[in-house]
Amino acid sequence: MRKAAVLGFAVLAAALAPPLHATVYVPVGNGPLGAVHYATEVVVTNPEAAPGRVTATLLSPAPAPASSTVTVPAHGTFVLSGLAPDGVPGLLAIDGAPQLVVTARLVARGADGRVLSGAAVPVVAETSPVAAGSVLHLQGLERTGRTVSRLGLVNLGDAPGQCAVAAFRADGTALGGAVQVAVPALGLIEVDDVLAAGRAASPLGRISEARLEVTCDVPAFAWAAVLSKNGARTATATPGSAVGAALADGIDKSRSEGNPGEPPVGGGTGGNGGNGGNGGTGGTNPGGGTPKPDANGSFSLPGVFLDAKPDDSYRAYDLALRPGVRYKRLTVEFDLFLNRWQSSLFHAVTGLRRADKTLYYGLILRADRAKTVLDLGQGQLAKDNGGLWQEGTNYHLRTTYDVESRQVTLEVYRGGNRVAVVSGQMTATDLRQTSRAVRIDFGIARIADGAYFPPVGWRFSNLQVTAVPF
Repeated sequence: MRKAAVLGFAVLAAALAPPLHATVYVPVGNGPLGAVHYATEVVVTNPEAAPGRVTATLLSPAPAPASSTVTVPAHGTFVLSGLAPDGVPGLLAIDGAPQLVVTARLVARGADGRVLSGAAVPVVAETSPVAAGSVLHLQGLERTGRTVSRLGLVNLGDAPGQCAVAAFRADGTALGGAVQVAVPALGLIEVDDVLAAGRAASPLGRISEARLEVTCDVPAFAWAAVLSKNGARTATATPGSAVGAALADGIDKSRSEGNPGEPPVGGGTGGNGGNGGNGGTGGTNPGGGTPKPDANGSFSLPGVFLDAKPDDSYRAYDLALRPGVRYKRLTVEFDLFLNRWQSSLFHAVTGLRRADKTLYYGLILRADRAKTVLDLGQGQLAKDNGGLWQEGTNYHLRTTYDVESRQVTLEVYRGGNRVAVVSGQMTATDLRQTSRAVRIDFGIARIADGAYFPPVGWRFSNLQVTAVPF
């Protein structure tokens, strides 16, 4: 881990404040460009009635003394500046009370100190980096006689990595070859004049609306800045969203808002036929009941645990994982009878998530293409080519969440034979119960965004959950 450098801001008087709970990171790069000086500033606001303490540490190659701490007064705002020496980019770690709001900006100042322009700098959370192997797209970059574009790569992991960076003009023409960039562990690397880094054979000329493709072999976050030598223009770019990323939003909205008053099984009221168990919230399911987990949280529910009806098409089970213990593998398998499609669009089948908005995976089926969509979180999807799913058919599904291999694997069986495997790299490796429970859910309660449908008429049975800690 990189050493801490003292930051160039004053320490306010100490005051009582809530304990530190969260860490976010800001890429910091200061220095001159032409007649302009660029500098990163971090704005911390405390909207609560009690003071809030924040500690800022610059992760830098050079060894240096400890971090600096300030206290932001109730309802107040504090601006951190002078965060790094010129020409030495670094990653600023900010630990603070949970109520604090953090933003950052890149500011261009003239020789007289006057602000000429500025743009927002991304604040990177621990969940922001995408999975290794993912492709990030940064758009709207340019290179003219007065402007250049700079790339920043952030790695929050403990191991260094390599990123391949390819640049393209607006017409799709490559700007030279892909460039390999080494990214330090828990750090930031910047590539100045990135559109010229590929050493194109022909003169570059004026470039506008250029795009970068970034692929890293470690989980990483990328951003870019367009800087002008006279300070007239400053702009930043963060990764664009693929259209398919909207799948996750629709399902999450339904599961978080579409089940008001419906507790997870284990704390609910028994359904008809559940007969004495906390088997959900109504319905006519003859099986299911209350899970009886072992010491690690594994359990089985023989029989039907969800016979989806128009007014009863959702089940959720909070897993009894050992508090604070990290798990290396979780396997969920069950039988599914796919009766009839409810529309030509998406049908929610199952998902694994933690109640702090961490999505481990979600399984969605698209009817018109009989297609499998495995949502891995943070807009990452794994898909098959379609044609697998048929109405009136029994399937057996097994999903393995393997932290050691960082893979989520769905196996589909029909008639005792494995007929499909869909897998992808996970985006959340922290498989453990915190103050929030880890939950496995099935179906959704109602139609979401006009595109995501409950599996009405489908039957879920013989659930087996196997949890293996490190």
